[in-house]
Amino acid sequence: MAGGRLIRAVAEVNTTRRPEHDVTLRVAVLVAVMAGALAVLFAGAAPLGESTAIVLVMPLAFLWSHRRRNDSNWAAKIVISVLAVAVLIRFFDGLSGITTVDDARLPLSVLFLEIQVLHAFDLPQRRDLMFGLVSSLALLGLALATGPDAWMFVLFALHLSASAVALHRHGRSRAQEWAEDGVVGPPVDVEDPGGPERSPARATGRSVAAVAAVAVLLFGLLPLRSSGSLGGLPFSFGSAGPAATTDNGRIQPPFADGGGAQGGGPVDYFGFADRVDPRSVGELDDTPIMRVRTDRPRPLRGVVFDVYDDGVWGRSATDPRPVQGLPVVLRQPRGEASVQQRVTQTIELLHATPNLVFAASDPREVWLAARSVAPWDDGTLTTSVDMSAGTVYSVVSAIDVTPASTLRTVRPGSAGTVDPRWTALPDSVPQRVHDLARQLAAQAAAPTPYAIAETVQAWIGNRVAYSLEGPVVPRSADPVDHLLFESRVGWCEPIATSMVVLLRSVGIPARFVTGFQPGTRDLFSGQYVVRAADAHAWVEVEVPGVGWVPFDPTGATSQVLDPDGRPSEVLIGRLLARLRDAVTADPRPWVAGAAGALVLAGAGWMASAAMAARRLRRRSPWVRLLSALEVEGVAARPSDTPREAVSRANRTLPHLDRAELDLVRAHEEARRYAAPGPDDESAHAAVDRILTRR
Repeated sequence: MAGGRLIRAVAEVNTTRRPEHDVTLRVAVLVAVMAGALAVLFAGAAPLGESTAIVLVMPLAFLWSHRRRNDSNWAAKIVISVLAVAVLIRFFDGLSGITTVDDARLPLSVLFLEIQVLHAFDLPQRRDLMFGLVSSLALLGLALATGPDAWMFVLFALHLSASAVALHRHGRSRAQEWAEDGVVGPPVDVEDPGGPERSPARATGRSVAAVAAVAVLLFGLLPLRSSGSLGGLPFSFGSAGPAATTDNGRIQPPFADGGGAQGGGPVDYFGFADRVDPRSVGELDDTPIMRVRTDRPRPLRGVVFDVYDDGVWGRSATDPRPVQGLPVVLRQPRGEASVQQRVTQTIELLHATPNLVFAASDPREVWLAARSVAPWDDGTLTTSVDMSAGTVYSVVSAIDVTPASTLRTVRPGSAGTVDPRWTALPDSVPQRVHDLARQLAAQAAAPTPYAIAETVQAWIGNRVAYSLEGPVVPRSADPVDHLLFESRVGWCEPIATSMVVLLRSVGIPARFVTGFQPGTRDLFSGQYVVRAADAHAWVEVEVPGVGWVPFDPTGATSQVLDPDGRPSEVLIGRLLARLRDAVTADPRPWVAGAAGALVLAGAGWMASAAMAARRLRRRSPWVRLLSALEVEGVAARPSDTPREAVSRANRTLPHLDRAELDLVRAHEEARRYAAPGPDDESAHAAVDRILTRR
């Protein structure tokens, strides 16, 4: 008996008070939700199989919910609640081990999709449908965070149209509900009782126009680069293709090789040449060079150097044979012991660069309009076309993610298996540099290349400070000896050079690499903006059976490059630093911007207040009076007649003028029952006086 009463009580609590019967409203919300789910699916923001299954189940869930809209569905709600808890537990389990913002996006997308489909099974009322419509915006936001292609605007337009229809039908359903409750009599429009009946197409068009106007305003306020485009269109007008600049794949045009103390210009990094002098220091600015879309930010390798002679890096690689195709498939197999992970980087050049194909190591596929790439045997990739601003290409790489605990156990290769060009050093390297290298190798946790490289990197990190203002290395001095034993202050080129020389000194294959750091993540688009100042130099060490493993000794001293750390902290730190520098350099634009924002906010508030007053004036006097009474805490009951509502107001709010209330009541009774009574102007004036004296 007790159990039966409990079940009946649960069913009573879950009884649908006012089921929504408008099929058009349900279909419009379904279309909007499906547009959001498809956007997530096509953007790759969720696992393909799971998101596809959810998209297929969604219409069935809406249909089931519509058929059972008059029932309590308390058993189904219990099941949905249990599944929702399971989904949340799964979501938090998926967060374990996440180190980047992008890693969290996948479980978050799955969570939103699963909650959306569970909620779709229980949409009996209008407010439930509106919740589904609002939550579909979150799905669009998740898709937008991936930096979607231009064709996705079709789904956005579909969502916009469906939302406009849903909002119109929502307003109509609400007006009908008010009429049924006796607030106003059907079929009179509550908002404008005296006006003509509104056309659905006209109301929907007004909603679309309003949303589009807001979108255009926001688009106009967002900053765009001067040569900005709207991204790749889903169609082509035809093109003659990029212009060829050279047919031998050499670096064209090579930037300055850093022959002087100041290497290159504020945008042109001197490390992108066939010769690099680590004694030079660049003064690069924040000019955006490229925009990278990827789910795993990684350094972008540009040029690899093998020859170290007289304190200067050079290259001995011979002209490669170009590989053609779309995509260009590159065969650079890693060792069998390597654990690899697939990474895709889509790069849009915002500034001209040499004809280098920047990518994470090791590239496997290159999607480039030129359909041709020259893979050098040192790992450098070039192409034969002009890499001008606006060039877009994609590279799929297989990066090594072998655990460090495994790498530390890999023994060095035998003498016959090591390419001598990766261990060669000139006789000019001072003896104390060799002595230091042997000392550090003896201190390593294990006699393996990776463990020794860790020891060398840690030693440099503890004893060398990073600064672009370090002392200039005399031309007569060895740059490695000067950094390790004299100045102890330097920048990425001499720091990376020192690590390579120390490793080669004890027979460990190592090479000097130049390229770009991953850049700064744009909070709106999710893409990484790489600037000229992100140019960098680091080290790659060969581990037998695995391949080339990157090390960044500069990051050990300054934490400039730490893609495997906590990028959110790096991102926030950089944003705050940029903001501080910009405000400090010239505060006037910021002050003017803040003043302008205040003026706009004030103007917006005044305009909103004026529009609200106008809308209120267009309502019937009775609706205006009920709204005012509700604000005072006297809400009219649905079953109240005008006389009963006014009597309750007189008892609860005796300070209100009884004559004015009776005048408004008489006007409403005359309108409802077609009897003579006060005109609209007199009733509105009475409401105005009540509002003034309350």
